[in-house]
Amino acid sequence: MSLVEEIAEKCKHLTPERQRAVLEFAEYLVEKERAKTAEPPKHNQEAYLEVINTLNQTVIDFKEDGLEMNPKSVEIATEILKTLAPYPSLLKTVSISADPDGKTVLRWKSKTSGVFSMSIGTNRVLYYASTLQGEDTHGREYFNDEIPSTILEILMKIQ
Repeated sequence: MSLVEEIAEKCKHLTPERQRAVLEFAEYLVEKERAKTAEPPKHNQEAYLEVINTLNQTVIDFKEDGLEMNPKSVEIATEILKTLAPYPSLLKTVSISADPDGKTVLRWKSKTSGVFSMSIGTNRVLYYASTLQGEDTHGREYFNDEIPSTILEILMKIQ
């Protein structure tokens, strides 16, 4: 019996609306946990591996210039790129660089809609700025195993 089925069994005493809400939340949590450990889908794996190679090369190039990228920032960038695996067009169009302070920077540029840049802090805070279709946006969001919806919405516009 799956975890969701066990929960369904235990909440039969609830109203149908409440049962539905509990089960939807249980399914969401199960899917979120599954996504943490899942490998990118095979058709997206090539784009994911390519962008991870680019990230690794950026670390090497930065070091050759006598600078060092913060390892924690690189680790978080790797997590972010993994969560973007379902969006191969985003993985194929990202450019990777570093701030002078060693933070990893992910940047997307569209010929038609604009540019989006995200600097990854070691404390899992994502500092972002964008100019899309003449509208400037900036802010900061916390990365907690998934791309914050504010940032994901901007990324979907730049595809």
